Amino acid sequence: MAGESVQPINILLSRDELLFILDALKASFILGLDTDPMGDRDQEQQSLAMMVAGRALRARGLASILENGQVAIHNALIAAVGVCAYPQQTVSVYHWPSQEEFTTRYFAHIRGTEVVAHTRPEDVLHLLSRLPSKDYLVNQMLQVCEVADTPPAEAIQVNLPTQEFGQVRLLSQQGNTEDALGVLTRNGVESASANSLVTTLSHAPHVSIVQTLKRQPTGTVEKRECTIIQNSVHAWLVQPGEQGSTSLAINAVSKDTVQGVLAGWLSN
Repeated sequence: MAGESVQPINILLSRDELLFILDALKASFILGLDTDPMGDRDQEQQSLAMMVAGRALRARGLASILENGQVAIHNALIAAVGVCAYPQQTVSVYHWPSQEEFTTRYFAHIRGTEVVAHTRPEDVLHLLSRLPSKDYLVNQMLQVCEVADTPPAEAIQVNLPTQEFGQVRLLSQQGNTEDALGVLTRNGVESASANSLVTTLSHAPHVSIVQTLKRQPTGTVEKRECTIIQNSVHAWLVQPGEQGSTSLAINAVSKDTVQGVLAGWLSN
């Protein structure tokens, strides 16, 4: 598996298989690992589940028993789970498609040159994908968020207090567009820009929340986040204002702009 592959390397695990490997790594949690849908287990039930999971990994050729009786997990598998358990940088995407009730969740973890995506085909299944590069990861994020190439006819930038933007979104979703426009104009937003934003918000747009967490050499964690709101005409990138500010920067953007922002977050 040396070198960069054109396609990701996919490994599908059950929830118990993932827990088995995390235990071997002295870790108990990764982002996207939810509580067991069947409820809590007692110690005896947990021990039985781990024994069955270990046997399942061996049956699939993903683990083996050494002469000393210890379990050896396939190098590529334990490396992939290890990146998720001890990442330097983590990505989470929550995407709400237009007029759909379900949420798409996508996670990715980076350590050094290793990039591993983590998705959930079912409640008890975890798909780990070792990606060839950060650029590949960015393209996957754009696909998950369904970002289309909808360049704005003109540059639109709106700065709005967080609370006011929440009010505009709620009023627009309720169909109360006149009041939503009133909130924007009272905050100095030009009429055409206000109309474009409210039109997007009031017609069941796609909404995606993207967040990255990066551990700094000092031990602190750098957090970056944005919301992408889009219809067939506009894509809006909503980001926190300057540090200490309670305002949001809301910009009509192209797909290339969103791609550049996400790539910049991962490269820095």
